[in-house]
Amino acid sequence: MPSWISRYKIAFLALGGYLLFLHGLGNNDLKAPDEPRFALVAREMIQTGNYLFPHRNERAYPDKPPLFFWAIAAASTVTNGVNSLSARLPSAIAALVVLILMARWATDGKWTSRKGIYVMLILASCAQIMQQAHNAQIDMLLCALVIAACLLGYKKLQGEKASELGIGFLLGLAILAKGPVGYLVPAGSWAVYCLFSGKSSWKQYPWRSLLWGLIPPLIWIAGLTVQVWQTNSWDYWNNLLFKQTVVRYANPWHHHKPFYYFLEAQLSGFFPWILILLFAVPWKKSQRQALDAKQRFAWAAYLFILVFFSLSSGKRNLYILALYPFSAYLVAEYLLGLTRAGWGLKAVVSFGGLILAVVGALAIAVGTGLFNPEVIQELNKPLPRIGIVIPSLFIMAGGIWALTFAFRWKEKQIPLGFCLSIFSLSILLYQILEPWHNERRSARSFSEQVTEILQTGDTGRTLAMVDFRSAYRFYGSQHIVELAPLEPTGEDPKLIGLPQPKDFWAEHPNGVIIIRKEHLDEFVEAGQVVTNFQVLLDKMVSDEHVLLIAQGSPRTS
Repeated sequence: MPSWISRYKIAFLALGGYLLFLHGLGNNDLKAPDEPRFALVAREMIQTGNYLFPHRNERAYPDKPPLFFWAIAAASTVTNGVNSLSARLPSAIAALVVLILMARWATDGKWTSRKGIYVMLILASCAQIMQQAHNAQIDMLLCALVIAACLLGYKKLQGEKASELGIGFLLGLAILAKGPVGYLVPAGSWAVYCLFSGKSSWKQYPWRSLLWGLIPPLIWIAGLTVQVWQTNSWDYWNNLLFKQTVVRYANPWHHHKPFYYFLEAQLSGFFPWILILLFAVPWKKSQRQALDAKQRFAWAAYLFILVFFSLSSGKRNLYILALYPFSAYLVAEYLLGLTRAGWGLKAVVSFGGLILAVVGALAIAVGTGLFNPEVIQELNKPLPRIGIVIPSLFIMAGGIWALTFAFRWKEKQIPLGFCLSIFSLSILLYQILEPWHNERRSARSFSEQVTEILQTGDTGRTLAMVDFRSAYRFYGSQHIVELAPLEPTGEDPKLIGLPQPKDFWAEHPNGVIIIRKEHLDEFVEAGQVVTNFQVLLDKMVSDEHVLLIAQGSPRTS
């Protein structure tokens, strides 16, 4: 590495972190369903001053604990209110924290050393980490807290000085982020490590931290219980503490996937590094015996996270986000420890480079107009061709770079090739394509047009929506009455018991309803809406055909 680069390593790393995770973070509207929902909860917290009892669209929101909403509210103090930037900033900062924590742990504090940079580069170019760092979702913040607790607990397991109160505080925050899962993952990872390391290691297990970890959520629950008692909202209390935790894990009502789903999820979530991780697995007894303490702990955490989440039938790829930091460390250790590579490893690395090169070539073809997929034709919107071609050239170049050095096996060059491709792909996706496609995906335009219609028509008209989505409230100007579709299912229990359009119009004859065309057709076919309704607005939002309708006038379409 040139001396001038070594001298300014931290500055280069900071610049890279900004460009990858922070630049343009708030340029695009929030993406449904999760981002506008969480932003709306945070905004209503600020508006009402009620930070203990989360609400969404003025209804109690029992799905998640409050920490992520607190983080958005805190970020909003420096971003001029709750918006795309404040909603995503906690995730981006959490991703940077995870990178630094893993690099420091891998190198005993010398995080700008070669190994530390390897860990950060591999982790930063992990597809799932990259995606979650740009999303206003809870999981990146949860990942940072889980990783911090795991690593501090590891110090305790090694007999080093580590505050059990500090470990417990991190566990408590993790519970406040997404429930008991944030507590169980570190505790389970430590336990598996102790099983790997012998009976003596249990003496250092941070038992007291498990007790300290209960204090932050218990303080919140105590305050919440007072409000629940005052408002007689015990259904909310039961839903939050039991249904969204124990029941959701043991008997989930959606996101059903097979047991092996997370093995498949890693193929895309940790691409291209998953190809190398397969070779890093200590299949032989001699390889397992050669593992040092950190490698044993990384594998212990990897196994616990994988098995724990696989046991539940409800699965999403982001559930195993905390698995990838340990995977990145294991890949870095494996690459740095190699003296020579066999043909099997060369073949899979070449395959990864080839895929990236082909992706880059296809993107170049799209950018230059040589290839015009049907999905782009359907959007009927001019492409930012130069913006597509430039990063695509680097995607292809990085793939060719990795492919070339895979055959000659230059372990210093292969990660650089992969990282060049993945970082360029990130720029293409989040800086070029997402802003280009965002206007069509966002509910902002539709919601603003609804506001104009309501302001120019009869004053005081009540607005409702069938199968409510938070984006329409977040970008709208007034409360939305939530209505149920014709036949609500158990996949979304919150819809059961809600009124339907005929009930709404009976109470609000001049009210207007936001409804997807598929739901409207079902109601019309069943005779559940008046036939002389008027279509006030008809628009495509993402892939959904959405309408604003009123009753009492001749139908216009």
